[in-house]
This record gives sequence, structure tokens and C-alpha cells, in this order.
Amino acid sequence: MYTSICLKDFKGFKKGEIFNTYERANYAYLNKENSYNKEFVQVYFSDFKNYFHKVNEYLLIPKVIKEKRYKWFRKVQYTKRVTEFYKFDLETKYLRRIQREIYMPIYLIKEEEFILQFSDTIHYVVSTLEEMAKMHTFTNVDLDAEITRAAEYFKELLLLYNSTDKSAQIEVTNLLGEHHQYMDRVVRVMKEFNRV
Repeated sequence: MYTSICLKDFKGFKKGEIFNTYERANYAYLNKENSYNKEFVQVYFSDFKNYFHKVNEYLLIPKVIKEKRYKWFRKVQYTKRVTEFYKFDLETKYLRRIQREIYMPIYLIKEEEFILQFSDTIHYVVSTLEEMAKMHTFTNVDLDAEITRAAEYFKELLLLYNSTDKSAQIEVTNLLGEHHQYMDRVVRVMKEFNRV
């Protein structure tokens, strides 16, 4: 048995709901998490693949990195596709919120090329949130506020993916600039706090 999230409204299932799930033959069986009803609802596996996604405490995101290697005594720059691994080892309420507000927009973006285009900024946002999540138990970090800030970026990114409007690109760029400034300030304060 594993956990899955509903990506789109479908036959009484609501977007963002978390389900306990198991599979048999051509069907997936779903039961809403923390539900008093212990019965599982049967869904065709083809529908399950279109409307649901398996979620864990970790997230894998593709990223493009640039490497420099030597070829025939010359330094040559290569681009390489890798997958970044992020893990959020948190209590359930924070983990479910991250799954709904951060994982889900990434799952809804079907084109890997779009994700690769924004891979540096996605890496920055998710990795800083991951660091904040590690420090929130022994420092005075408001994790709810940090999740909200990261979720704003992913909402705007999904909006950009769904629309081709240039004004949305400008909005996302401005939002990202503000987010970078804020996160830099928070990380700087945390580093100073850890030195003391």
C-alpha cells in the first residue's frame, strides 16, 4: 500500500486529496486518508494513471548541469541531464501540505523540457525549503510561511506553463526575484544563528 494524490477532479475525487492506494490486476483501489470509511473505491488503472500520482516524502526533479572536461588538451563545456533528489522528513501535516502545494504543480507539468528550462530556480526554491524543513525543529523558523512562499512560486510556474501570455512570464520573474532576496536573507540569518 502507498499514498497517492489526486491531480485533477475526477468522478467525486477532488484535486489535492490524499489517498491510501493499492493495485490489483487492472484496478487501483483508493481510500481517502484519515477517513472513517474503511472501504476502498475501485478505479480502472488507466484512469488512475491519468488522474493520480504516487507521492512520498521525497521528490525527484530533472536538472541540467554544465560540466567542463578536457578533450585533446582543450577544456570543453558539456551539458548533462541529472535528477535531483529532495527529501522532506517532516511530520504529516507539513508533509501533506508540501505534497499538495509543491509536488502537485510539478506533477501537472507534463513537459520535461519546461521543467529543465526552470531547473535552476526550481532547485533553488526546493533546496532552500528542504534546508528550512531540517532546521525548523530547533530554530524559530515559521515553516508554514516558508511553504507558502515556495508554493506561490510553483503556482506561478504552473500558470506560466498553462498560458503563453508574456505578462505571466514577467510576473514569475518578478516573484522569483523577490523570493531569491527573501530566501538569501533567511539563510544568512540561519547561518549567523548556527555560528552562535
